[in-house]
Amino acid sequence: PTKNADIPLEIFNASISSKFYQDNQFMKNIIIQLGESLAVEKAKEYHIGTSKHWQGATVFWFVGHDDKPKAGQIKLFDETNHTVKQIINDKKESLTRWLHSALYAKLKEEKKPIPQWLNDYYQMETKVNCLFGEHLLKKYPEKPIALVEAPKTAVIASAYFPKYVWIATGSLSYLTEARCKALQSRKVVLFPDLNALGKWEEKALKSLAKYCKYTVNDFLEKNASKEDIEAGYDLADYLANLNMKPKTYQTPFIEDNDYIDSLFFDENGTLCTGTPSENYPAIFDSTAPYTSPKAKDFVKLAETAPNVLKLKEFLGLKII
Repeated sequence: PTKNADIPLEIFNASISSKFYQDNQFMKNIIIQLGESLAVEKAKEYHIGTSKHWQGATVFWFVGHDDKPKAGQIKLFDETNHTVKQIINDKKESLTRWLHSALYAKLKEEKKPIPQWLNDYYQMETKVNCLFGEHLLKKYPEKPIALVEAPKTAVIASAYFPKYVWIATGSLSYLTEARCKALQSRKVVLFPDLNALGKWEEKALKSLAKYCKYTVNDFLEKNASKEDIEAGYDLADYLANLNMKPKTYQTPFIEDNDYIDSLFFDENGTLCTGTPSENYPAIFDSTAPYTSPKAKDFVKLAETAPNVLKLKEFLGLKII
């Protein structure tokens, strides 16, 4: 088998041009969620591309530590930022495909010659041989790593929690020892999708343990409702449901953690503090002179976006 065959830079560069963002459904979605400036900044940082394979499709480029494109994952999203599913051969399948596979099939169908690089690529034993976002590791050598499954989640979460370098595997099966070597000697937190906690723990023990110290965050598993599980939620869904721009979260709510930990919603949906028997409306604290500005900000945030209470452990950035 061929040892290494990168995807040509002309293909990579042509897809990441910002002039195609208007045709890219993922970009449209995150511009609404994050604001245009931050969305474009993140798209450029993670080398988000556009594909014609499906109208409006996105390419998540897996760029290695040598800054060369190793693979491209094509995905088509709908307006809710979930992968579009279609019935293919009587089975419901997500519209996801690897760029090398899509290009090979297209050239075969059109009876065009297969370029040498693509033939070499197909001879490689491991086609996707790096992590999504791996190129950022050398850019941020001191930051802890947050490891998720979906590239979409890494891009979005990086806007809300810039204290971490957000990296994605692309698939749970890609959490392998060879790919995890890039994380050597780094502090790593794993954020499994719903219903995947046990599998992530098992895979991490086999693939990650020899290279670095890591923890597995069980936030989604602990806080998921039945509806969340049925919907297959991940961290990106929780962030989208907050319906707030990322800059709102950049205040580190650390000095007021005791107060924030006491907040809860009563049976009438009123945000309260103290104990359930007291039911003291927190909105009173948001205007009181004795309440710190950070606590006031949090109360206002929680009033408009109830899911923020679930995310307070992230907002405090106390995971590591």
